[in-house]
Amino acid sequence: MSEGAKDYKTRSQDLRCFCVLLICTALAVLGACELVVRFGLSSISRIEGRTEGEHRAVLALRNRSGHSPQVLVIGSSLLLHAVEFPKLQQDLAPEFKTVRYVIEQTAYFDWYYGMRALYAEGIRPDAVVFLMSASYTASNDIRGEYFAYRMMQTRDLLRVSRDVNLSATETFAFLVARWSAFYGTRSETRKVLLSYVVPSIKDLRPLMIPPPRPPAGRDRTVQVLAERMKQFDDLVREHGGRYIFLEAPDLNRQDAVFAREAGERAGVPVLVPLGPESLSKSDFLDGAHVNEGGAARYTTALLPLLRKTLEDLLRK
Repeated sequence: MSEGAKDYKTRSQDLRCFCVLLICTALAVLGACELVVRFGLSSISRIEGRTEGEHRAVLALRNRSGHSPQVLVIGSSLLLHAVEFPKLQQDLAPEFKTVRYVIEQTAYFDWYYGMRALYAEGIRPDAVVFLMSASYTASNDIRGEYFAYRMMQTRDLLRVSRDVNLSATETFAFLVARWSAFYGTRSETRKVLLSYVVPSIKDLRPLMIPPPRPPAGRDRTVQVLAERMKQFDDLVREHGGRYIFLEAPDLNRQDAVFAREAGERAGVPVLVPLGPESLSKSDFLDGAHVNEGGAARYTTALLPLLRKTLEDLLRK
């Protein structure tokens, strides 16, 4: 073999070794990132820590206790801000055991498929209370890869893709996010890092959330709302529970009207503790989330309505 051929073979072997080393290094870095995010994000992010804790509490609903009926209250940051949950728990106890599960920036499809996943994990609440605005319920909004990682079952991927009109690329991204904490929560990781670098960014987060995009027109919106309320009600009843839709505090006068009309069509109880006529801009932090005063008023109005509705439903 000539000297040139030997040199070429040596360089080729060196290049292959370098490529293998590079790939192994990249895989090791990605693996380390995956482990750090999967097991460390909840300890450095207050929001993720709360979400993890509430998820564990929800999983305790795997078996009906045989004593107090178990009530699961789900929703987005609208629920987090609107309901003084310790007060609600205290007021409904000991007749009802109440558990909350909040995942921020979520809408209807996040929670419909999220409940499918929770039921697959074995939870069996006696009642599910879903706090959401009519606009977000009628929209096709979904929380992207974060939803896929935290709330979706792999077997529901194609159904989700069809329901929210995902592209092939987006569908594949959801599949990757379903199994990778690093990929699925990368937007949350960026927020955590950004919050450490620019602490005031936390005050701007609510302003970054896009408004809901419900269908155009009253008839179409009510029709979609009724179909989705019925779909959610069927899911809850299939697993032995009862479903209640709770309209979030909102200055949009149409939302409460649409929600009530859709609930009548679907045969679903719809609670509107405070309609827009009872609220003002001074009750809100940012136009969507109520402040402490608004939450106090909303919770006070909610408690007797929710107690009576639960008693009526769970006696049947």
